[in-house]
Amino acid sequence: MTASCVPSSANRFTSPPIRSERADDPRFHALLFAYFDDLARMRAHLPRLVGSGDVTAVVRCAHRLSGTAASYGFPQLGEKAAAVERAVAARGLCSAWGDLDALERTLDAALAGAPTLMTDAA
Repeated sequence: MTASCVPSSANRFTSPPIRSERADDPRFHALLFAYFDDLARMRAHLPRLVGSGDVTAVVRCAHRLSGTAASYGFPQLGEKAAAVERAVAARGLCSAWGDLDALERTLDAALAGAPTLMTDAA
């Protein structure tokens, strides 16, 4: 696969920040902060996985996200990750660029919600 299969993120609209459904539970804050670290690593790594053409690695990453997102209060992120998992497994990377783009935008929106959690926790 070449990087040309996936459109450039330079022309994308940004999504508004989303908050975890668990953000109001102070007992869950430490876990959410750790999860944000994981999300940031996955968000940084996902374009490299896609660019490498490694379908198995992309499906594995999406599967991990779809399995954890709802537990941390991000059901919409889990839905987008599950859509990527299904689309890439069924049609390949080049045919799933729309699903991949939606997942990246949702990851960005979840990460943008982290400052809200920190502000509310203070």
